[in-house]
This record gives sequence, structure tokens and C-alpha cells, in this order.
Amino acid sequence: MRTKLVLLTAIFFTVFLSCSKEIEEVSNLDQTPTQLRSGRTAGRNQSVVDISQTREKGKYNNPYYIGTIKAAYLKLKSLGQISATYNISPNALYVRYLPKDENDFYLLETTSPTELFEYPLQENDIQNNEIHHYADGTLSDGQLPFQYTVCTIGQVLTGFEADILDTLYLNHINPTISDEDWRKIETEAFISTGVINPNNPDDVQASIFCDEWFPSGKIEIWDDALATNLPLKQVKVKVSKWYQWATVYTNNTGNFTTFPFMDFCGKVKYSIIYENPIWDIRDGKLGQADTQGPKQKAPWNHLIKDDKKSLGFGTVHRSLVRYFFEDVAGLRRPVVGAQKLKVSYRHEDGDSNGFFSSSGFEGIFYSHVHIFGFNGSTLRQTHSIFSTTSHELAHVAHAFQMGNIQFWQVSNLIVESWARACQWKITELEYGYSPSPVPGPIQNWFYDQDPDFNNYSPLFIDLEDTFNQNPSNLPNRPRDITSGYNLSLIQSNVLGHSYGLSSLRDRLKSQKPSGVTDAQIDTNLQHFFDNF
Repeated sequence: MRTKLVLLTAIFFTVFLSCSKEIEEVSNLDQTPTQLRSGRTAGRNQSVVDISQTREKGKYNNPYYIGTIKAAYLKLKSLGQISATYNISPNALYVRYLPKDENDFYLLETTSPTELFEYPLQENDIQNNEIHHYADGTLSDGQLPFQYTVCTIGQVLTGFEADILDTLYLNHINPTISDEDWRKIETEAFISTGVINPNNPDDVQASIFCDEWFPSGKIEIWDDALATNLPLKQVKVKVSKWYQWATVYTNNTGNFTTFPFMDFCGKVKYSIIYENPIWDIRDGKLGQADTQGPKQKAPWNHLIKDDKKSLGFGTVHRSLVRYFFEDVAGLRRPVVGAQKLKVSYRHEDGDSNGFFSSSGFEGIFYSHVHIFGFNGSTLRQTHSIFSTTSHELAHVAHAFQMGNIQFWQVSNLIVESWARACQWKITELEYGYSPSPVPGPIQNWFYDQDPDFNNYSPLFIDLEDTFNQNPSNLPNRPRDITSGYNLSLIQSNVLGHSYGLSSLRDRLKSQKPSGVTDAQIDTNLQHFFDNF
């Protein structure tokens, strides 16, 4: 459905690196607590605020806080459990940014040399719960969420509202402490902050003597129509232990591994993040769509099925993977320019199954494509969500091909019939129409069958397929006596020159394949000329 466009890079592996772009030296600034929230005074001189010294003590205990690490080292040194002498200085900052709008978010996303996450990175009750996304209670409706990351000491991107949440020592950034001594210091820091219970010797020993390993696993997703599990391809999996993380992508069998990029010691936290350099799937209108997994020292083999919201995220992701990376019969990919394609999966009922916004804006909310997960109170089946996503992505490709101004001059009949044809073709490629229970080509359409769907016709499907849905020449259905056109060629040679039925007819005649006559084209289009 069209109501309301924007990047094409390659999927890649990412691991934690240090910040190195434009930087601003950060000192302990004299800031009041009221300046620490999203309502900070507008027009302030400093874009970076250090709140690590002014935050409420005891609000959360951080084992990697420089003071905690130093205290743990000095205690072990005094007890004779560490003989070496170390000069432990802070080497990292735990930072959160607050983008003021989508342009700010885009600049932040493209200039930050470390990955940004929409939930706190310290391991706490929120992160350990298996939820979809973290909502900060201090932000008002319509505000983009905080973006959390870790940078090397003294380096924070300028030009953005940023809070320094804590000053850290992380031995993996630039190791200055031996592995053996670091395990002792880290374990003592865990004990002093309540992460590990000193009365549980198994946990203490596991922390001190943990073995390095490479987390891995397999992500699959259920499909209603095929009644089987499918590999969830090219989805981002985050593996983390506090402020150390690696993000990797599943392969075409749904498998992932951090080998050989990063190994971990002890339990790790798994999560799925439905984004990559090309698109970003949102939970609702603004929040990042993700699925929080377990914390464990074992591979994570996960089937997305019972969690219906994640099933919606994953199905939208499947449609995006198909349209961008797999066979779509030569159709254009739904590229939107410099910024990421934003797709909102809304686990609710809507006025339609989905819609497309060429500007990206629906009121104050920003997404190019919106997909709804319910029809009334009924959860939509996965193949239906897949099909709708393909339809809306066809609008994206159409609008970007023509440009927004030109696109909005195209009749709704052309716009929706084209998206319906792409939806038909891509869903057929994904599922096949026989013997799959997925609905077949839309051949029972006729004008005024349902006035809301008059524009969703088989006009373009009829130009390619060999099935005539009206062999008896009934007056209420289009006659389909033409075949031999190809949707890919129509998109390349016809669609960009078609604004209504007349220009479409003329362009089809000038680009007709061998064996097709002008009279056949006229017959195919007559029903539409009679009714539109």
C-alpha cells in the first residue's frame, strides 16, 4: 500500500574497536543531575557531559569501573595473591548518545567507529531478561532511543548529545595485565560488586580458571505455510560479556560463529538484532527490533516460533533477505539511497496489512515501510507477512527508480498493480504456488468487487502469465490474452515512463515482445479503461 523513501553496502563481520574519529577531550564537567536526562538545557556549550562521578552511587555496581578494578588489584596485591606491579589507568569510556532526530541518528550511525546499541551494555536485570527491546523511561514519546557504546578513554564523537556513564578499565582493549592476574582481578571485582557470590566456590573457580572459547549456534524460524523450520539467513547475532562483544551474521544454513574473530571467557549473552548496513527493522515505530537470548557457556541453537513478535521480525527479515540478496527474477532491489531502509514491524492491527512512505514520515515517526502483524485480533500467518513486505518493498524500488516527485504523479492503479505483481512473483519464488497452500495468483479480481481494492489489480501479472482468468469474456473481469512480457523488462523499459493507462499502453506497444500485437494489448487494458 502506498502512503508515504532511503543504502546499499555489504554485510560484514564487526567486533569491538576503539573510537578514533573526530574526538573531544572529556573532563569531569560540573553538571547538575537535571542536565543528565533527555531534557538537558538546549543550547548548552558542551555536547559531552561526564556523569560518571555524579550518578547516584549504588544505582548499579560496575565491576569494570576504574575505581572497582583498582581496589580489586590493591586488595589482591596486599594479600600476596598478585606479585606483579601494574599501573592501572582508565582506558575506556562507557557512553550513551541521544540523537535529536533521524538525520542526527544517521550521522551518528555512520561516523561512530564502534557499534551502537539501544540498550545498556552493562549486564543487569534488563539485559539478562529475554525481551525485545529496552525502553528508557526518561524519554518522551517520539524521541529516538539512547545509543550505547564503549570508546577508548578521552574519545567521544563531537556534535552529539552524549553522556559519559562510566570510566572503565578493560584489559582486552590494550592488555597491560597478564591473563592469569587479570582473571583474579576481574573475579575480585565481580565479587565486590555482587556479580559473583563468594560463597559459591564453583562460580569463583569458573571465573578465575575459565577457558577461552568461540561462541556459535544456529538460528531457525518457523513458517506456517510450509509447516517447517527454515534457516534465518544473514541475521545479526550479538555475543557479549559486559563491554566485550562481537557481532556476526548467520550464513545460509542459519549457523553463526565468532571464530576466528573473537573468543570469550566464561558465559556470554546472546541476542538477535534485526539490522545490518542496508536496513533496520524496528519494533513498532522507533525501537530497535531484537530478540534477547540466554546467558550461557554453550552454543545457542534457537527456533523462533512461539515468540510471535520475534516471528514477525524474522519473517520481515526473510522478505528483505529475499528481495536484496536472492533471486527476484531480475527485479530491482529496493535501495533507498544514502540512509538505511527503515522497516517497522508493528505487532498490532492496522487499517491495512502495511504501507509505504516515500518521505519516511508518518506524523513524527520515521520509517519507509510499516508492516502490521494482526488483522483485527487475528495474528497474521507468516507467508502473509512475507508477501505484504514484498509488496511494500516493491513500492520502495518503484519510488526510488522514478524519484519522489515523479512517483507521486503515477496513478494508484499503476502503483498498486505493480506492487501486487512483484508481491506475486517474489512470493511465488519463495514458496511456489503448488502444492504450497500459499494463495495463488490474484485472478479473481474485478472492478468494484471491493472498492478499497480496486487499484490492486492483476494488470501487470496478466502481461507475464499465460493464464486467462476470463476466457468467456465476462464483462466484470479483464481479459488476459497477452503473455510474453517479463516483469523485469517492464520495470526497466516501461514502468518509469508510465503515469496512467494511456502512457502505459503506449509504452507497452513500443516495447512489446515478439508475437504480441497492439490489438492484444488493447484487449488486455480495455477493462481498465472502462472502469478507471
